[in-house]
Amino acid sequence: MNIGPRIPGFSIQPIKLENGRYIIIIRIPKSWASPHMVTLELRDHERFFSRTSSGKYPLDVSELRTAFVLSETIAERIKNFRNDRISNILSGETPVPMDDNPKIILHVIPFTAFDISKTLPTSSLTEISRKIHPIFHITAYHYRYNLDGYLAYRDEPSDGYLQLFRNGIIEVVGPAASKEEKLIPAIDYGAQIHDSLPIYISALKDIGLSPPFLIALSLIGVRNCTIFVPRHHPLPNQKIDRDLLLLPEILIEQFDFDLDRLLKQPLDALWNASGYDKSPQFDDSEKWRDYPSS
Repeated sequence: MNIGPRIPGFSIQPIKLENGRYIIIIRIPKSWASPHMVTLELRDHERFFSRTSSGKYPLDVSELRTAFVLSETIAERIKNFRNDRISNILSGETPVPMDDNPKIILHVIPFTAFDISKTLPTSSLTEISRKIHPIFHITAYHYRYNLDGYLAYRDEPSDGYLQLFRNGIIEVVGPAASKEEKLIPAIDYGAQIHDSLPIYISALKDIGLSPPFLIALSLIGVRNCTIFVPRHHPLPNQKIDRDLLLLPEILIEQFDFDLDRLLKQPLDALWNASGYDKSPQFDDSEKWRDYPSS
């Protein structure tokens, strides 16, 4: 039997009893990739099922159409959220006044954020705020609650902040480059993202949020910027040809994830935008390496 698409977060835990026998606990979390097709190869049988308190049943055409529409709605909501937040930042609608330098934006988005019944209590906001901190060379000196959730920032006007939303979404904004030098510290920022993402995901786990999580990295106002590279790094270093870079998204389907594999695509894309074939922060086997930034 095969299930497609596979259910993220599916886990099996055997527990040994005193008599030597075992109990098997199967945990199937709420899936945001539904509907799932069950294929029985020996019977050439393909069906979509749903479950009620009395058991499972195959979906009819109308129910199947509704299931696909709901699945598309989640993807559309995530896309709209990212676009809306970028639009707000571009128009200056930020939780603190900001300078007008180019910006880099990291979003960590739990799919459960779009479940209207899921709102984090203040106690959860307080707990997670002790574990997550801004990156992109931002040191927060000020912390406070706001209408959206919890905010960490440096000064006003600020060059960056971390906003934790009440639905569990994390938004980190920092300077992509200065207007004068137009140099993006991609090596430093890549390392900070690599180090911080596991901390962010672990903090969300601690307050009861489960995968999947979508990670989105965006840069705004970066036309004619270039990547800052150390002297030993080979050319070329071309100017970025657009103001907005929407780098490929990362989908984290379970807490035990391969960070190197997932992070390579968006970081490669950032370096591609400045004329390079790939990020230098991965070796030939596509594993992370500490690459000198100077």
